[in-house]
Amino acid sequence: MTYSLKSVRPHAKALAGVIVIALGALRWQRTASSTPEVPTATVRQGTFEDVLTLRGEVRPSRSITLYAPARGGDLRIVRIAKTGTRVTGGDTVIEFDRTTVLRTLSEKQSELKRADAEIDRIRAQRRIAEQKLVTEVQKAAFDVERARLDTRGEDLLSRVDFEQRKLKVADAESALRVAEDKLTSERTGAAAELRGAGQKRDKARMEVEDAQQQLQMLSIAAPAAGIVTVLQNFRSGGAGGAEFREGDRPWNGAALLELPDLSKGVILAKLDESERARLREGQRAVVRVDALPDKDFEGALTTISALTRADFSTWPPARNFEATIQLGSVDPRLRAGMNATARLTTDQAAGATLVPVKALFALNGQTVCYVRSGRAFLPRPVSVERRSAEEAMVKGLTTGEVVATERPIS
Repeated sequence: MTYSLKSVRPHAKALAGVIVIALGALRWQRTASSTPEVPTATVRQGTFEDVLTLRGEVRPSRSITLYAPARGGDLRIVRIAKTGTRVTGGDTVIEFDRTTVLRTLSEKQSELKRADAEIDRIRAQRRIAEQKLVTEVQKAAFDVERARLDTRGEDLLSRVDFEQRKLKVADAESALRVAEDKLTSERTGAAAELRGAGQKRDKARMEVEDAQQQLQMLSIAAPAAGIVTVLQNFRSGGAGGAEFREGDRPWNGAALLELPDLSKGVILAKLDESERARLREGQRAVVRVDALPDKDFEGALTTISALTRADFSTWPPARNFEATIQLGSVDPRLRAGMNATARLTTDQAAGATLVPVKALFALNGQTVCYVRSGRAFLPRPVSVERRSAEEAMVKGLTTGEVVATERPIS
């Protein structure tokens, strides 16, 4: 079989083209495999947002603290509501042992009864004595009147009889004065004795009322609705102490539990001086509570403390400002003390050209981005207009371009 030169020449050209393509692909594969991979990001168009993230904890807008009675002797808790219990106003949350106070109340009531009986006895005896003296006064007054009648008809009496009758009048008047003095003295003595007995009765009545008040204080009711948070008993030993529980003997006036009102919860966050300068009251916030990851809460920054406060949870204690974020809505699952994260938008600009902050590099005193050009990354100067912790708003790039987020190896 023979081939002509004209028939072989086209096949040779096709074969040569295939070989050239194969060699080019092999060369590209070797070049690509020899070039290290560089992490990249795509320049995008969007809204620039500078977000400040704060950590804090859920706090009630107000909280009612319930204390042990300021007096009442040896206190012992016999019942106390558990932490997390939801109560309404009027529900009993703490009860103390009533034995000692009941015994004291019984004793004081007995003293009051004895004091009342003593007053009744004094009044009865003094009434009898007074009536006897009143009778004597009346008899003496009658004797005076009769003696005076006997002195009438002086012309019909001898001088001696008349003088004798005048002496009888004087004696009767003297006896009347003595009887009246005795009556006055009796009344004065009776009043003094009754006053003394009345003071004893008043003292006994005050002690009874005091014991009754102490008895009432041994049962503490919730003044308003809330969720119980039992406080720590620092006398129980251990680090920080344990919660108060049945059987504990708190000191007079000890803070036992709190009733936080979470119908208007707040987030109390700490921030440093640089963060404080970026915030202003009224800024909107999105809050995520660690224990409730399925829900975001809307909020607003309401207050920023004017002075720093020491945080003794670290040493040396750091000094931070306190920011309060008012939650716009609440959830029944919220509890005081839950940790939360608040995101506040401090700056915003629409229609921005955005790149990750880690795509910005310094080169020869300029800020540049390494933009992909073919298989290479070429530096291009950019102007950074705004910057957040994650993204930067720049000029000098086009949407869709690919930039390196690590400095390429030249």
